[in-house]
Amino acid sequence: MNLLFKIIQHLPETDQIVVKFCRQNSPKPIDEYDAVAIDKKNINFSTPETFGASLMFAGMSSIERQLREEPILQQNSCCDHPTSTNIDDHINCVIAVNYDEKVVPKRKSFNMQQNFNSDFFDGEFFNDEFLKIDLEIWYF
Repeated sequence: MNLLFKIIQHLPETDQIVVKFCRQNSPKPIDEYDAVAIDKKNINFSTPETFGASLMFAGMSSIERQLREEPILQQNSCCDHPTSTNIDDHINCVIAVNYDEKVVPKRKSFNMQQNFNSDFFDGEFFNDEFLKIDLEIWYF
């Protein structure tokens, strides 16, 4: 999920910036959300990456409030929580399960590189001296 921010105004006299926040998959445009004033002392200006991350961190309460207050679409109204493990009992029911770290598995991604001795591999199967592996581990 991408989180968005839009700087609306710079207030140098109060050392603040006015910013709007929302999720990229929000049901309405970012301009329809309320703006908040953020003290520049709470923003890390070291690099563009830290600037964006610290600004987003400062706006997390706005995004969390949007998540709590956004209306539920009629199409997403729930039948109930699962009442059985029988699939046929749940056909055409919209089931709600509370997002909880105990229920939803966490995922860790790793990017590993292994340097191989080029004398061992003759290059017939490998075009460079590194074998690159992307690995995902799911755990509960």
